[in-house]
Amino acid sequence: MPISPYTVTFNKLANHINLDWTLDEWLLWPPDMFALCALVINRTGLYKLCLLDAEWWNTKEWESDISELSKLWIKSSSNQLLRKADNTKFKEKPVLKKYYDVLEQEFKNPTMDLLHLRVLGDLYKRSPKPEHLAEKEFAKALLFLYILADASCSGLGFLGQPLAKENLEHRIFMAVANLLLNNTGSLSTITKFHGVVLPKMRTPQAGMVARSLSHHLTFHTTEVEVIWRTFPKLEARKQSLNILAVPYPKKIEPADFELLPDSYQPVRYFKGNTKKEIDEPFLDALVKTVLHFAEEKNEVDLIAFPEMALTEDQYLLLLEKFSAQFRDQQSCLQLPLVIAGVMKMNEKDTGYPGVDNTFQNEVRMAVFFAGEWYTTTQRKHHRWQLDGAQIRQYQLEGYFAVDKRWFEYSSIAQRRLTILAPNDWLAVTALICEDLARQEPVSDVIRGIGPTLLMALLSDGPQLENRWSARYASVLADDPGTAVLSLTSEGMAVRSKPAKPLTEEKPPVVGLWKDMVKGYQEFEIKDGSDALMFTISASNKQEYTLDGRSDDGYASVFQLESIQPRQVKLDKSIVKTSPDPDKKTVGAKEDRWNNIRELSALQFSVDAILDLLSDKKITSSNKALAIELILHLLRGQEPPKTESRKFRERIIANIAAAWINPPELGIAASAGSGGKDRMTAAIGDLQLFIKMANEFPDDDTATLYTKIVTKCSELLKDEERSTDDDQTVISILYNIYNRVVFWHPADPDCFDIGGLSIKNAIKMKENILGILQAQRSSAKVL
Repeated sequence: MPISPYTVTFNKLANHINLDWTLDEWLLWPPDMFALCALVINRTGLYKLCLLDAEWWNTKEWESDISELSKLWIKSSSNQLLRKADNTKFKEKPVLKKYYDVLEQEFKNPTMDLLHLRVLGDLYKRSPKPEHLAEKEFAKALLFLYILADASCSGLGFLGQPLAKENLEHRIFMAVANLLLNNTGSLSTITKFHGVVLPKMRTPQAGMVARSLSHHLTFHTTEVEVIWRTFPKLEARKQSLNILAVPYPKKIEPADFELLPDSYQPVRYFKGNTKKEIDEPFLDALVKTVLHFAEEKNEVDLIAFPEMALTEDQYLLLLEKFSAQFRDQQSCLQLPLVIAGVMKMNEKDTGYPGVDNTFQNEVRMAVFFAGEWYTTTQRKHHRWQLDGAQIRQYQLEGYFAVDKRWFEYSSIAQRRLTILAPNDWLAVTALICEDLARQEPVSDVIRGIGPTLLMALLSDGPQLENRWSARYASVLADDPGTAVLSLTSEGMAVRSKPAKPLTEEKPPVVGLWKDMVKGYQEFEIKDGSDALMFTISASNKQEYTLDGRSDDGYASVFQLESIQPRQVKLDKSIVKTSPDPDKKTVGAKEDRWNNIRELSALQFSVDAILDLLSDKKITSSNKALAIELILHLLRGQEPPKTESRKFRERIIANIAAAWINPPELGIAASAGSGGKDRMTAAIGDLQLFIKMANEFPDDDTATLYTKIVTKCSELLKDEERSTDDDQTVISILYNIYNRVVFWHPADPDCFDIGGLSIKNAIKMKENILGILQAQRSSAKVL
């Protein structure tokens, strides 16, 4: 029967995305094949076939076959990346061939309408028609390739160390995938118009959706730009965080809302007061308190402020004060991650009223490394509508006209979701108030990724278990299992009055914690306290897909450990500390390396190169080719021009375009000033260590690490080097330190560091910490 021009076939769908790709081209890169299969599976509900017919996958060999083939697929892709002859015969393996041949036959000679796959019941009638039998085989083949692609991408998005020994030879695959994700926001090379492939942390264990069929990858057709970043973090063999929640400001006045003149639109507008006076005593006291906790060996890992807590001037001054105080103390080596609601005015001049002079309501996520702050910015997705009921609730009826609808005059920008993932158990993201309640369009992406921690920054009333924030937090805590902290300011919690007066006054509830293990807990602020300190910990949980595959305990689940948060009072009588104007680390000169995208790319590259240098099984030629490709991607160099953008060249071109002109790939993030050029110093240092390792090829890994650490110490003492050059050296020290921390000689499944003993491990850790302390105290530190 001829195919109607209106019929959607597998071939048409693939050609609509990339007209010149054969099915073999799709097979070169697992995330690309995952995307193609996901388009069919998500739109037809094909994943349900796994429960309609379990016989085809419920076998003793199923998981072992998937595991063996996934390693071959990675090796095949790695060979293509290195322009090496592919001798894996990946496609010829019988288990794969029988499925791939079905897909290839349909790709070359389309016969079936993909719409028929929606009606799965027809495939399992007692006397199915011949076309139904063919459709059933095609459905199984599509699901098999989807599952295999997912299994091939375990660990993508996270620093690879410590990897199992048998996976080190495929290190180039992970490195290239992570750099692609870092720069373009997707693991796939298809255009973002058709969708993005992202790392995944959780698999639903209840219900039945497409996400139930994968452990490591998730596919989305979305307008949301995902900013996935990693950053250096010294580990300590613990999976816990101390969080300091700061419900600032303590008081909210009507003047904190600025009313805009009537513009004769159907609604009126307001914005936050971005010219509020800076409370320096508060900022000084907060910084001093955090560093005092470190002296008590009770370091703060994360500081959270609610929505619109700080103006941009306050926020930048806070970071500067942290930097200044950090240089003068010895109690900790790293400052907390700071997540804050920040407000500023958009001073652009474009001629468009929806852009010019608008109010920017943002969440800033800042990490401190090697003397500098690196910040991500995510604007609010939805404008706050302040109606009559809320005006009365917040006692603003004498200021706002109750008979009008008031909207926040915030800027309209590309929807963005930021993920910070320094390791495989922590992936933190944030939403701003209205975005938690109106989760479209980010909810699908959040559920797909399954970040372990979500900070909801609110400008709202008390965070009670029976209010709206609890309902929406519960949705995400139940599926995908993300722990949620909703935090409002004490000022808004106090200003909010219930319709019926309370019989007795209670301390304001400024925070609400929700996790899938212990449920809800309300956080009250008492006795004039200024902040709340509490501890959360992550434990690993084994999860299964619809086809019965285990993730081997990959899933990370946070739970609250503190019975009650610690009430923290700030001593505002301390002497004011002003940052040194000659040593700014925020909003600094354009030629300074202060882009977290570059820092993240450096971490992925350092991690991969150290693995390549320390693995004796990799041939010297493969090692050289792999390292050369990583450095090429860091430089942002275009590949040679060819008529057809083949697989390897396509990846290189996408990463290069993202360095130079992100909008070309549908990315709103700025390319930064001289981002490519600022990688030059990093590449030079990496080449120095690569050369050093090649001069001593017979050294065991422990000896190599010792030599690298010694060389790092020498470079940090070199007065002729600029401070910016130290980023790479310190990144290497962090990475080696974390490898030694996680190494354990008594664990049979532990990765190997050849030649390392317990005595040497302790000495190496102490040596690295000493070098980092000396570097911070030196005159070169910013």
